[in-house]
Amino acid sequence: HRRSGGRLEVGYGTRAGEVASLLGVHFERGGERRQAIRYWQQAGENAGRRNAYHEAIAALRKALALLATLTDCPERTERELAIQLALGELLMAAQGMASPDAGEAYTRAYTLCQQMGETSQLFRVLSGLFVFHNAQARLRTGREIGQQLFDLAQRQQDPVLVRDGHL
Repeated sequence: HRRSGGRLEVGYGTRAGEVASLLGVHFERGGERRQAIRYWQQAGENAGRRNAYHEAIAALRKALALLATLTDCPERTERELAIQLALGELLMAAQGMASPDAGEAYTRAYTLCQQMGETSQLFRVLSGLFVFHNAQARLRTGREIGQQLFDLAQRQQDPVLVRDGHL
């Protein structure tokens, strides 16, 4: 599987992302977890762009399961944050804004942001949590997160984020 994945990857070259799920399978079965994670994430993103939400969610969950087998390091944390954000967005699209699974994905993403410090993804994470808590009718929590969004936007001095923070 490792050799097959490698040959397909070379053969497709810059278009390897088009067969990401196939490469994910080969690299996973060949024991190349880092490459498998990268391709499962790509497969999830590809499926999400086609609005194939269940396929996208399944691919991202495979990526997360493989990621959990790696040792903890900054690269792993950054990768997990990106996957959790994508997963949260897809779960909201597929299951609704009050989806408990989406809430879990955004909560985990928030925990990762706290570990990493203030990252560029924090605004997206807080936005997801804001939508989730308001959809769950947890309005007090939603308001607190909304205030965090607004404060973050003002600190970053980004007019678009400030506008979104006001919302």
